[in-house]
Amino acid sequence: HIARGIPVDENLIVHLDWSPDRMQCAFDRMISLKEPPTALFTTNDYIAYEFMDYAASRGIQVPRDLSVAGHGNIDKYVPRTFLTSVDQPFELIGKAAAKRLLKRLSEMPYSLGTCQQVILQSTLVVRDSCRKIHD
Repeated sequence: HIARGIPVDENLIVHLDWSPDRMQCAFDRMISLKEPPTALFTTNDYIAYEFMDYAASRGIQVPRDLSVAGHGNIDKYVPRTFLTSVDQPFELIGKAAAKRLLKRLSEMPYSLGTCQQVILQSTLVVRDSCRKIHD
């Protein structure tokens, strides 16, 4: 967003745990805003599906009234394929972790205090839970 000059409204960012009550309160807070969002992006697919259930129980249709996207791409493991999601490349994560572990184990003495950030390529898998917005 910064690179594209898009301002971020911090009031639209909600930090959640796995509590269904907190997820429901966060959803209700978002949709009751004076200008409710047209889309929600969640940090995982579980919360995205919870939000879609809350929407349906309130008569809000996904994607007609609200687009929802998640992270993790769990739909690739089940028969349903509805949720738009950022794919989490589990195979690449495993390979990268194994490579770093083997490298660390081959170094003497072991360097326990160091860490390394690894950024892996990911893709957005667009499915039916999102729609384009036309001006």
